[in-house]
Amino acid sequence: MANGMTEQPPTPNEPVNSLQSPEAHGPEFTASRHAKASATGKLPRFPTPHADKFRIAMAALCGIAVAAIVIAVVAITGHTSQNKVNAANTWSEWSPSTTGSTGLEEIAEYVAPFYRFTAAQQLDVVTPLSLTSVTDAGTTTGKGLTIAVNSGGSATASSLSLLTGSTAAYSICGIGAKDCDLVGTATPGRLLLLRREALELALYTFKYLSSVSNVLVVLPPGHTTSTVGAGVTAAKPVTVSVLFQRAALKPLLVTPIDATLAEDPPAVSQLTAWSKSDEAGLVDEVTERELFSEELEAQQEGGSLIVLTQLPPQ
Repeated sequence: MANGMTEQPPTPNEPVNSLQSPEAHGPEFTASRHAKASATGKLPRFPTPHADKFRIAMAALCGIAVAAIVIAVVAITGHTSQNKVNAANTWSEWSPSTTGSTGLEEIAEYVAPFYRFTAAQQLDVVTPLSLTSVTDAGTTTGKGLTIAVNSGGSATASSLSLLTGSTAAYSICGIGAKDCDLVGTATPGRLLLLRREALELALYTFKYLSSVSNVLVVLPPGHTTSTVGAGVTAAKPVTVSVLFQRAALKPLLVTPIDATLAEDPPAVSQLTAWSKSDEAGLVDEVTERELFSEELEAQQEGGSLIVLTQLPPQ
């Protein structure tokens, strides 16, 4: 045999070839077994009358056991597959633990740290704003800023209407400078990065706060427009806000967010290359018609009014 083992010789009382020999069949074999039994005083081992029933029962039990194993494997596989399907349908890995004002705070605290000047320096902080929401019927809820949209297109030809529906608002402020300014020089690429941050805030808000109809994001100061008069060109500072409505972003709420925005936004030092990317093109396309100049005005009955006037595509 293999591995250096030797085959043991058959014992004298159990001839191994007897069952294969011609003598193992017929009446002679039966008589020989009776003769051996008389000589040795031991009864021959005949099949028991219930042997076939026992074999059938054992076969049935084995079949049941195999079936149970198959069912268990199918169940485990199905559960695993379902988990994979659920994982594939997950819109984002992170979500706020609650809704309302606390949900807004959690979204703000989650999104802001991803936006950075460098790996060691955060770009800005995000703070939810307290608003007064106005219904279509004219009733108000909440105590805070009221938003009005100037449909006239300019301050000289204004036609104000209150923004209706439940509105959430965020203010993005720079770190390390006064009046929410960002450190460094304002550039079109940096403005596009802030628009990306505004879009991300809006997506998380619409996805997980189902009652919100509008999201307003006030960007840091730094954007300017040029005015010309009497041969003089002057730079006028403008505070830019981005106003999103749920219906406009609905297509982006049915696909995972990482299909729209990468998990890590570019740092300021990477903006030149990023501005040429497909993601930057998508951000520009989605937000270019949602840009508004923002001015704060006092209301006669008290409180403050945010007046939004739409800007041309930037």
